[in-house]
Amino acid sequence: MSRPLRGMTWSHPRGLDPALALAVAASRPGSLAVTGPGIDWDHQPLSGFESRPIDELADDYDLVVIDHPGLGDAIAAGALVPLEGLMPVGDLEEMQGRFIGRSLESYMYGGCTWALPIDAACQVLAVRADTAMPAPGTWAEVLELVDHFCVALPTAHPHSLLTFLGICAAIDPGFSDEGLARIPKNVSRQALELFAAIAAAMPHRLLLKDPIELLEDMTRESQEGERTDLIPLTFGYITYASVHRPRAVVFRDAPRWTIEGLPGSVLGGTGLAVTRRGARSLAPLPYLKQAVDVWAQASVVAAAGGHASTRAAWLDPQTGRDWRDFYASTRLSQEHAWMRPRCPGWIRFQTDSSRLIYTGLSSDVPPEDIATDLSELAARLLGTQA
Repeated sequence: MSRPLRGMTWSHPRGLDPALALAVAASRPGSLAVTGPGIDWDHQPLSGFESRPIDELADDYDLVVIDHPGLGDAIAAGALVPLEGLMPVGDLEEMQGRFIGRSLESYMYGGCTWALPIDAACQVLAVRADTAMPAPGTWAEVLELVDHFCVALPTAHPHSLLTFLGICAAIDPGFSDEGLARIPKNVSRQALELFAAIAAAMPHRLLLKDPIELLEDMTRESQEGERTDLIPLTFGYITYASVHRPRAVVFRDAPRWTIEGLPGSVLGGTGLAVTRRGARSLAPLPYLKQAVDVWAQASVVAAAGGHASTRAAWLDPQTGRDWRDFYASTRLSQEHAWMRPRCPGWIRFQTDSSRLIYTGLSSDVPPEDIATDLSELAARLLGTQA
């Protein structure tokens, strides 16, 4: 008997539980059964994907869960194989339009498709389900709440940059097609001023936290005055919205700059890619196709606390029934989320620029100066692709 395939995913329940549930479904009779050697899933925290290069994972695993901003570095390392050389063209064509927003597009680079989206996510708004505070619809409304409630933003690297970009996307959605280096200076200034105003009011204990850490803080039992009431911009994690949690989170669309505007958000999510090791045979392909099957996404993935990637799942009210209407309440953000560049060097830029923004805001550096330093860093690390 041939060896089981090896897969690597991330250890948060949103990433691990759907992978394990799909592996079980693949091994049992039914519409999602897969005839093949089986698959064993390993997992590591998100930080592990930074400390262990994708080039190294590609020698040990057949299928790897990736996020699209790291695509350029992974391709440059020769770690992944384009799906056009593995799957029938008709299969890929049939998948056009299957996924929500720009999820599939985010894994298309250099004329090839490098992964299929198994998880759709973006920045959204999170508010405690037991708070009396109404969910604000605009950033102006968020600012009105800062003096009366505990409002926090993710500032751990790379989230200072991503928070900044999400606010920019609300102020001027048009910059998304112009590239990072071409964000108008007045947009950068307004975004940084808003960011600084909220960060200045944040309790020290919430600084340099990532979205998971802030959501954990929001849902833990706490004394009055120590609880987090609102995270106006954070990557969504549906597991915190479960109707079975005693202290749950309600997720809503990211704030708009004006009532008539669109939610400002940065695209997240994950894709499933075939590594150079996996491409030695066709064995990984049935598991890849099973993971993005419409029924698998709407039933297995959603039920396991994953973020469904298919449009049909997001449009079906039953999908969000146990998750406080997560899908219906954040769909507009998902459909209009800004997609980050996938060029080589972007991951380093995310980290360095996030540190630049956080240090600048903490040191009261004028927003205009931070914006200038950010553009110079983008030009240096990303070149003309910035």
